[in-house]
Amino acid sequence: MTAALTDAAADGDPITALRAYETAMIDYGFAAVRAGAINGQRHLGPDPLPG
Repeated sequence: MTAALTDAAADGDPITALRAYETAMIDYGFAAVRAGAINGQRHLGPDPLPG
């Protein structure tokens, strides 16, 4: 994801670049948790995370 931060910083505003990076990382993180919950349910049988 550092490429996303570098690309966003190319516009010249570091605050805007940082916010874009944070937004991308938040989306990525939640997607990873959802994928992990689905895999856990598939392989181990626990209840998935809500939502």
